Amino acid sequence: MAVLIELGIDEKVSIEKHSFDQLIGELRQAGIKVPSSGTLKAMNRQRVIIKHYGQPSEDLSAFQYFQSCSRSVDSILKDVFGKTLQEINQSEYLREGPARNHVEKALEYLNSSNLWDCICEIRKAIFIEIEVDYDVKKFADPKSKRAFGLVSRGWKAPYFARSSSWISENVRNVFEYVQIDYSEVNSSLLQWSVNTEDFWNLRRLTPHVYQDEDTKAWCIERSAQKINYALNRENVNYCVDTGINILVRKQRHQQVSRYTGNNSKFRVLINSEKVAVRQKADLLSDIIGYVYKNREYDVAEVVPGFDGDKEFARVFHMDGWNLSSLITGYVDIDECTLRDNFD
Repeated sequence: MAVLIELGIDEKVSIEKHSFDQLIGELRQAGIKVPSSGTLKAMNRQRVIIKHYGQPSEDLSAFQYFQSCSRSVDSILKDVFGKTLQEINQSEYLREGPARNHVEKALEYLNSSNLWDCICEIRKAIFIEIEVDYDVKKFADPKSKRAFGLVSRGWKAPYFARSSSWISENVRNVFEYVQIDYSEVNSSLLQWSVNTEDFWNLRRLTPHVYQDEDTKAWCIERSAQKINYALNRENVNYCVDTGINILVRKQRHQQVSRYTGNNSKFRVLINSEKVAVRQKADLLSDIIGYVYKNREYDVAEVVPGFDGDKEFARVFHMDGWNLSSLITGYVDIDECTLRDNFD
């Protein structure tokens, strides 16, 4: 029906109440070849019998119908839209970016029956969109900015894995820099409405990949098990479909999320010679540092104190990437001048 609408047939013929066989007939009259049309009609009749009369479906029959249906749908869509169903899903729903580029390559390899490169490209897309959040490589260097949580890569990894000593003792190859937090992943997948087992199946059937953050070079695991047992057309088709579905659902979830801008901030000018930076929004809280007169500092927000009588500016300030200059804590608003107006 979607193809007939695309061809404008619905403007000439009322197709809303057409039967399945009549829809196929309209496609043929429009000059569209329908491969295995007899099998498709038989499948529809079998569907009616199963649905209305309770006849059980044999697994082999269902599989053969599915195969015939997939070939027929791809042929029809290729004739009308110039793309298969996989290509339409990918091109219409995945946003532009590195992950989509790898999916496009995977589909090209699939069409040319280059199955190994196909599943490698799908896994690369999954790495970029999901696994990169569990990459702990930069935590191996205790002096890295990553070790202070100032950049995002690896922030979802288990806490114990974000340690230079743990990495030194436990990471034996580059692929083990990816330290998955299973509960975190499953929680994210459920938020995206993804079957969690599909994700784990995809990881089991595809080789481990790793992209270095600095050089952008890819490393790919050559697993004899995956080459010999997982590398067949059925498994590869499953990986491609599953990978695209996961990426689409994740990106749809992100599209409905709303955030305030991250570039807006207040600044305060310190009025007194030396003002205490406190751990909490309370004058009795521990002093964790100081700010000084006639200097300006970045402020994330202004909050009331616990007693309700005073306000505090939450300072979060650092000069460039000089970690020794990092200041974070609460400053009495009466000791400074807010440089930006709330209005």
